[in-house]
Amino acid sequence: MSTAVTLEPAKEIRFKGPFTEVVTEHLKITNITDERVCFKVKTTAPRQYCVRPNQGILEPHESQTAMLLLQPFPTKLTHPPHKFMIQSLFVPPGETSIYEIWEKANIKDIMKSFLTCVLEDEDSSKDEAGSDKVVMLATDQLLTSNAVEVSSGLESCFLFA
Repeated sequence: MSTAVTLEPAKEIRFKGPFTEVVTEHLKITNITDERVCFKVKTTAPRQYCVRPNQGILEPHESQTAMLLLQPFPTKLTHPPHKFMIQSLFVPPGETSIYEIWEKANIKDIMKSFLTCVLEDEDSSKDEAGSDKVVMLATDQLLTSNAVEVSSGLESCFLFA
């Protein structure tokens, strides 16, 4: 099994501006197994996001919704794209402390799911045709010839003019 949880949204999470105030989105995490599962949400930008709860234990087929809070920042996007990693792990029988579960976990048993972040600026979210216009996208593929690629390590940020 590649993961013990499903995510909603499954692949990307969209934050809509203005980014001068906290922007909140929700992530539904569902245990799709018949066993207890714990999860942990991590990000590539821990100072930019608050995640509540950022970890927990899910009973079989139970869901929990986490709030992803993007902290305010200047409207000019100068940082690399952001991603979230959701780790999941089967809870050993008799374990109740989430901290002990993660501390004792074998890295080979940890399952991972990933979400990319899309930031949509309120002022430029529509182009002349009225279509949504993405300001920043964490991705591995070039989406349009109008994009300017800004590379940072293994990640790329595409800014749309």
